[in-house]
Amino acid sequence: MRPGETLGGLARRYKVSENDIVRWNSMGTRRLLLKGESLVIYPGQNS
Repeated sequence: MRPGETLGGLARRYKVSENDIVRWNSMGTRRLLLKGESLVIYPGQNS
């Protein structure tokens, strides 16, 4: 991720939902990413 990127922007780029990203990364209700944190995204694997 780059500064200023959002979960919504990443979801659109990889054609998944924000909820998928949250679920794949066990984020629960937390939507804020910490510096240096990595995300798992399975492109095109929306549910």
